[in-house]
This record gives sequence, structure tokens and C-alpha cells, in this order.
Amino acid sequence: MFFLRHILDIKPLDRQPLGADGTLDPRGSKTQIPLGRVSWHNYAVLLFRIIRAYKNYLVNNSMPHAKILIQRFIEIIHSGREIEAILVHRFQIPKRTSRRITKILRIARSPVQYLTRLFAAQLCKPATLYIPNSTGFLITDSANFSHAPKVLTTCSTIAKERVNESSSSSSAPKPFLRNLLNQNDLSDYPELLRFALDESLISLVAKYFGTIPILADIALYRSSPSLSTTSSQMFHFDQEDYRTVQLFMLVEDVYPENGPLTFFDADESQQIKKKLVYNYTRISDHEIKKIHPISSAHILTGERGTIGLVDAVRCCHMGSRVKSGYRLTFLLHYVPYHSIKEPYSNNLEMWLSQKHYRFMDLPKNRIYLLDRPSKTLVRRPPRNI
Repeated sequence: MFFLRHILDIKPLDRQPLGADGTLDPRGSKTQIPLGRVSWHNYAVLLFRIIRAYKNYLVNNSMPHAKILIQRFIEIIHSGREIEAILVHRFQIPKRTSRRITKILRIARSPVQYLTRLFAAQLCKPATLYIPNSTGFLITDSANFSHAPKVLTTCSTIAKERVNESSSSSSAPKPFLRNLLNQNDLSDYPELLRFALDESLISLVAKYFGTIPILADIALYRSSPSLSTTSSQMFHFDQEDYRTVQLFMLVEDVYPENGPLTFFDADESQQIKKKLVYNYTRISDHEIKKIHPISSAHILTGERGTIGLVDAVRCCHMGSRVKSGYRLTFLLHYVPYHSIKEPYSNNLEMWLSQKHYRFMDLPKNRIYLLDRPSKTLVRRPPRNI
């Protein structure tokens, strides 16, 4: 139990170590275990001790702190971010190896879902469009998706209503990037989810992933000028999984001065990673210029209705560097069901928990794409997707 307590970073509630003179030890109540290099044998020992602790809890739930420890353990195994953080910071396991272990654990937690989605992806209708594996992106037009034109009209209406309200808010984590959608929009404007769960779009993403995805985020972003370059305005790679797809649809015409999405294709990005010895941090323009010409980056500019589908994990990218005017973009974010890290979404899961989507006229198999590994309600997967 002590070993488990150390792993989960939980302090005893009533035991305090005493020094030689009988007073409290100034080092505190937390004793560190020198782990050093951890072999695969140690992982097996760790798993055995966790299982034994859980078994003891079931037999005798009066064990000191057992309930707190087990609750904390359950929280961790439900979160890929928590698992990876423990592997990296507690066990000093390299980031790349930690991500692989986390992926395996996420799949092991619900293998039926994993296999079902792999099989269902093979049943998808053939997509007329596809994302090339070598480049990791696709530029197309809204005319290729049935619900896209109506979504463009809706986004323009929402933006006109809320642009002043949005610009007056200073509580957003990224002042230069505001999401204009709110929790009522999914029910007031059902075309937003209809487009996000459109069969042709899902087939396109599923073919690229090799598995049926989930919708991780939906947003209407307005980018404004800022005084400095920070956060997502710097080049970076997303980290949710080994592949992800973000759909950017231009609600208004976008020019170079409006801060368009700028990215390198997947092959170029891989070269950048190797030359930089990438450590999962933001990358400055100066670092990029030393190893690769920025002029080779792709810029998502164009007329209203232009759509870019970009793998934000494999493609080094940045955006929202607005010099003049603004940029208005509709965003959809898709990730694999068993993603290494559960994505940060703009209240999408909370909005869906309000049951707005249950009253919408959506096919039952489309609702399946809204499931999350972390949700307590898991629906039966469809026979055909």
C-alpha cells in the first residue's frame, strides 16, 4: 500500500514521521523512493502490488486510506494524461516510451471498443476524398460536403451577433483566439453537428485513422491581433495521439495578414523533428529557420468555404498571427477513441451532457461518434457506420 501511495502521490492523513529527538521530521510526511532506472520486471511488480492492494481493499475496506487510494487509482486509469505524467515524472521513462505504454493501457481498458471500431472502419462507404499519408493534409471546398453551406451561413449569423460580446471578454486563456459558440448552439443550430457527423466526412477521417473516430471539439474561432507571439501562435505539434484530424473551414475570406493556419506537411515535419531532437515543446521561428526554410510551409488562405483537413500531430503548425483585420474559422477536431491523451475541448463534453443532442434528428449510428472513453454512459456500437 505504501508503494501504491507513492505512485499516486497521496500523503497519509494522520501519520507524521518523527526525528531522532521525537519531534516532527522537517522533511515532511512524504518519503521518496529512489527509483532510478525501472526495468520491465519492475513494471510487473508494480502491477502485481496494485492488484494485491485492490484485492485487499475488496476483502477489508477498513484498510487505512485504501478507499482514497483506490479512488485515485481509478481516476488515473481513466485519464491518459495522468498515466503519461506518472510514467514520465515518477518513473523517469522517456516521453516517447511513455506514450507507447499509455496507448497500450488505454486500449487494454476497453479492447472491445478498439476492435469494433477497427472493424467498422472497414465497412465505411468509400470516400471520394482522402488525406494522403505522405502529406497529412487535404485542401478542399465546402461544396464537397452537403451540410457545409448551411453551416457557413449559421457561423456568419452567430459571429455578427456575438463579435462585440466576445471582444469585450478578457477571461479567455488565449485573448487572441475566442470561441464564439455557446452551449445552446448545438440544439439551436443542429446543422453544426450534422456537418460534424456527416457520413462522407467521417468516412474520410476513418480511412486516414484506420478506425472510427470521435468528435473531440467543435468551435467557431475568431482570431484578433495581439502584441506578442505565444502559445499556439508558435510552431508546435499536437500530442493527443499518433494521428488526429482538425477541419478548418474559412467562414470569411482569409489573406496572409489575417493570421492563417501555417503548417509543414507530414514528411517535412518529420525532418524538422529529427533535426531539432524534438522534446514536445513550442518551436520558435528562429529554430525553424536554422534547419528548414519557412517559405516551404503551406498557408491556409482562400475564399469563404475553403476547407483544410490537417493532421495536427504529424504536421508542425501555428496560426492566429493576425497583423490586420481578423480571421473567422469553423473548427472540428477528430481523434481516435483510444487516444493517448484525452483532448482539451471547449466544453463540448459538458454541452453534450446537457442532452441537447438527444433531441436532434440524427441517425443513431452518428450519435455513437460522440462517445468518450471517460463518459460513464457508453452506448452499444452500430452494426454499420
